[in-house]
Amino acid sequence: MHFIWFVSLASCVQNVHRYSSEKLSMLYSIQIYRALAASAVVVFHLNPRVLPLGWVGVDMFFVVSGLIMGTVGLKEQPREFLSKRLIRIVPLYWAATMAIALLALTTTAFNTYKFHWDDLLRSLLFFPFVGYNGLIQPIIRPGWTLNFEMFFYVTFAIGLSFKKPLIVCFTAITSLCILGYVFSPLAAPLQLWTAPLMIEFLLGLLISQIRFGDRIKVALAVTALGILFLIIGFSVGENENNIGIARVITFGFPFALLMLGSTALERAGVWPRIPLLEHLGDISYSLYLLHATVLAATVRFAGNGLVGQTMGILLSIGVAEASFRFFERPSRKYLQEFLRPRSRPLPA
Repeated sequence: MHFIWFVSLASCVQNVHRYSSEKLSMLYSIQIYRALAASAVVVFHLNPRVLPLGWVGVDMFFVVSGLIMGTVGLKEQPREFLSKRLIRIVPLYWAATMAIALLALTTTAFNTYKFHWDDLLRSLLFFPFVGYNGLIQPIIRPGWTLNFEMFFYVTFAIGLSFKKPLIVCFTAITSLCILGYVFSPLAAPLQLWTAPLMIEFLLGLLISQIRFGDRIKVALAVTALGILFLIIGFSVGENENNIGIARVITFGFPFALLMLGSTALERAGVWPRIPLLEHLGDISYSLYLLHATVLAATVRFAGNGLVGQTMGILLSIGVAEASFRFFERPSRKYLQEFLRPRSRPLPA
C-alpha cells in the first residue's frame, strides 16, 4: 500500500513540470475539491463515526459553484448561462427523482421514501418544502442543496441581464440574509432563500476576482491559512442542520481561502495533476446525487458491517461512473446540440 502511494506521489510530482507549460483551459484544482467534497459526503452518510464532519463537503460545493460562476459565467448571456446550468443539473436530477418516486410507489424495498404528489412537482421544480420527516428536503434527499444552487443561478442570470452579475448577487443575497435574520420566516422557501449559507456562493464569487499573478509565496501563505482555519473549524465543530452564519465562518470562509490559494498556485503553474481525483471530480455530481440511494440499498441487503460499507462505497462510485458515461454526459451533449441555434440557409 505504501508503495502504491509512493508511486502515485511520484507521478503527481512528475506532472507538475509538464503542467506548468500547459495552457489553463480549466481549473484542475477545482475538480479535486469536487472529488473531495462528494467523497466526504458519501463517507459521512455511510458511517458518520468515520467522518463526523463529512457534511462540510456541501460547503465546499457551494464555494466551488460561486468560484466557477465568477470564472466562466460573467461574459455569458442570461439565456446561455441558464441553459448551460439547466443542462448540467436537470436531466440527472429529474431522472433520479422519478426513479425514486417510482420505486416508492411500486416496491417496499425503499419504504423509507414517502411523498405526496405535490411533493414530486415541487421537487422537480426545485421549490423548497418540508418533507414527511420534518426537514426541508426534496424526494431525493441530497437534492436539498440544489434548491440553493438553482436560486443562486437564477439570481446570477438576473444580474447578467443587467450586465452587473456580481453587484446584483452580492446585493440581493446579502439583503435577503439580513431580512431572514430580522424576520425569521417560517415558510420553507424563505427559510432557504434567506439562509446565511447562501453567502458561501458569494465567497466563491469573491475569490474568483482575486489574482496573485506569479507570487507563489503569497498563494502558499493563503493556502496554509485556509488549512489552519479548517483545522480550527474541525476542532470546534458545528451542527449539520445549521445553515446560519456560524457555519459560513467556520467552514465556508476557510474553504474559500483554501481554493483561492490553490487556484493561484495552479495559475502560477505549480499545481500537481492527479488524474484519478480529477476524474472523480468529473463524476462528482452523479456520485453526490445517487449515493444515498445506492447506500440505502447496499446496507439493506448486505448489512452495515465492514463488508457492506465497502460494497456501498464501491457500488456508489461504480453507479456514478456508469451514470456519468451513459446518462449524464450523453444527455448533456444531446441537449447542447438540440438547443444550439441553427443557421438559416442563405437565399439563392
